Amino acid sequence: GLVVTYSSDNPNVAHVSSDGPVDGYREGTANITVAWEDQTVDGVDYYGGGKIFEVTVSLSQPNVSISSTSLNLDDATTATITLEPEDLQATYASSDEGVVTVADGIVTAVGAGTATITVSWEAQNANDLSYGAGTQTFEITVSDDRPVQCVFEEEYYTRFDLSVNGWGLPEKSANITQSGSYENSGKTITLEGDPGFYYNTSGFILLGKTGATLTLPAFGFDVIAIEVTGASGASANTKQNIFVGETAVSTETTGAKGTNLYFIDEDYQSAGNIYTIKVNNSYNTQFTEIKVYKKDAFVELSVSDAGYRTYCDADALDFNVASDGLKAYIVEGVDAEGSTNLVLKEVGKVPAETGILLEAEEGTYYVALASAKTEEESSDFDDVSTNQLIGVTESTEVEPSIIVLMNGENGVGFYKTSKTFTVGAHTAYLPISTLETVADAGADGVKTLNINADSDTPTGIN
Repeated sequence: GLVVTYSSDNPNVAHVSSDGPVDGYREGTANITVAWEDQTVDGVDYYGGGKIFEVTVSLSQPNVSISSTSLNLDDATTATITLEPEDLQATYASSDEGVVTVADGIVTAVGAGTATITVSWEAQNANDLSYGAGTQTFEITVSDDRPVQCVFEEEYYTRFDLSVNGWGLPEKSANITQSGSYENSGKTITLEGDPGFYYNTSGFILLGKTGATLTLPAFGFDVIAIEVTGASGASANTKQNIFVGETAVSTETTGAKGTNLYFIDEDYQSAGNIYTIKVNNSYNTQFTEIKVYKKDAFVELSVSDAGYRTYCDADALDFNVASDGLKAYIVEGVDAEGSTNLVLKEVGKVPAETGILLEAEEGTYYVALASAKTEEESSDFDDVSTNQLIGVTESTEVEPSIIVLMNGENGVGFYKTSKTFTVGAHTAYLPISTLETVADAGADGVKTLNINADSDTPTGIN
């Protein structure tokens, strides 16, 4: 066939390809020239020449729409952008991906707020029509109508957050109420009182006075303790306790400020019991949080009439959440070179396999596993890097020249041993050769315990 060339004098308006198709890019006019040289085609001679065509470009506008510009994190979490024609090639961008993201025309809510979605396209032909470059924007508003979660079921406890009003409690003292039940996350609490209760927007429930109660739901696990936390401004005089029916099942406390830990009487620890926190005098109480601990969240420890014992557990322990009267120490060394006075430092939260010395009156005590706290809290251990006690979780035979807690000739204390000694499981001992001198042994919070001479007939304490 005849060999021709094509050109446009205004390719920004109309562009012509080498084989003849003309594409319009923006509105306006352009001259398309078709030219050919002298040539012979099929035995026929053609002189060179050409022809000019004036082309007027009128561009089509795509229709870009969105199904909704109002999203909600509770249910309406996505919107769809529709392009007409469908084969229009476009790109999408969000001004704030913390509010919404967009991909392939699907807008997804991420967080409450406002963001702009921009749809952009280059000049192109689509569906046999010419479209110029352009953009379309949509302002998207995302709200969050999800109910505030206030009940958290963790591995070792169930936590009730009363610092936020996801319960729908009456707010402010003007709306004080005498009785009512309130649900969150499938758990119901019931409050009763005179004059009553309300949610204080500073972040707590106020409840009063004598006989006022907050009743918890039944739990599907054995309960060993209930931890009640009050607001910083709560009364120091409020007396309160835990009840099952009309029976007090723990030890009454005085003062609603801060944390009160109530260990439940053994006869009332079974799953299914209904526990009530009750005010026992004419003061108000304030609640910010309640934790109900499972029985396996605590380690049971017994202390003999010796008043001391060593201990070591394979798990981390938190003596800040323990029975009253139980104290834990590490041994930092001796108070002077050659001295027999051991320097003890009281500790709270200790890592797993830490050798510790316990002090308490004779009885049974409970201490929380540190893993029963949140992950963030569990990383916040006391510094035990100076501890000289070596803890063992299994019965271990140790060579001579160690110091162990015994009941010897001089009564209860640490004694040097001159022969091989079997250290009991879950106990701790001191190596004589590596005991360090503690420079600040007289500092506040540090106490001493003597090392006794060798004992030939010691009786080990735990």
